[in-house]
Amino acid sequence: MPETEVQIKNNVGAVSYSGITNAAGVVVFENVSPEDYVAYGKLYDTPLDPAGVAKAEFKNQGVVHKEILYSNRNFIIRGKIFACNTANPLSLTSVILENTEKAFKKTSITDAQGSFVFQLNEIGQYTLYGKKDNYFSQYEEITTSNYDRSKNLFIKLEMCAELIDCDKAIRLNNILFDLDKYFIKESAKPELNRLVRFMKDNPTVRVELSSHTDSRASHEYNMTLSQNRANASVDYIVSQGISRDRIIAKGYGETKLLNECADNVNCTEAQHAINRRTEMKVICNDKK
Repeated sequence: MPETEVQIKNNVGAVSYSGITNAAGVVVFENVSPEDYVAYGKLYDTPLDPAGVAKAEFKNQGVVHKEILYSNRNFIIRGKIFACNTANPLSLTSVILENTEKAFKKTSITDAQGSFVFQLNEIGQYTLYGKKDNYFSQYEEITTSNYDRSKNLFIKLEMCAELIDCDKAIRLNNILFDLDKYFIKESAKPELNRLVRFMKDNPTVRVELSSHTDSRASHEYNMTLSQNRANASVDYIVSQGISRDRIIAKGYGETKLLNECADNVNCTEAQHAINRRTEMKVICNDKK
């Protein structure tokens, strides 16, 4: 285990030597006086099992090897958070870890490299998200049963948060509807919950949630369908405790295509799919 604090204490409990393990999990103390010691370790504030060192082990000025073990059954998340679509780490960002069923919540603050650390119980399901002014964070779900603690201690995670600019549209992923339908599917709820969390963390923010179609079908049909889908999305968000006067539902139909796939243009299904989307944007001017 790298970057682990190790202390060598004498028989009265005073720290005689201390150091940090290298990438191989090794720390070396030289010119140690032969005495009785205890080697202690600590990783992210979790103590390791100590190991005793007897004076008799110092034979002929030889080397004494000792192992101190991390026997705690918790996992450790080592994560980083970046600004989306950049390599820029987000420092001083609050990262929140929650398990709503157990009323469990922890917060960590990222360092200059955007890094954060959490411990996770061997069994549990958690959500993880970032909180920073003017940023809209990813919303991660972690189920520890997907990992084997006997084989892995660390869970590595990278996530991003998108910078919010006035009236800048941000695409919400996985907000998918069945053909000609506008009811909210279970698969869409995690992404809508991400917007709910953002609005709860920023109680003065107002948001437009918009739905867009591709160019197929008539203009009138697409406007009606997109408005119904936007309304359904907003109804779900309101059902999660957000005041309706803070969020506007807007259906744009096929009026804001992202590519050339307008009426009478031959496009692939993948090209049409680019235009079928749900977006959010923060309303900076109080327009209704």
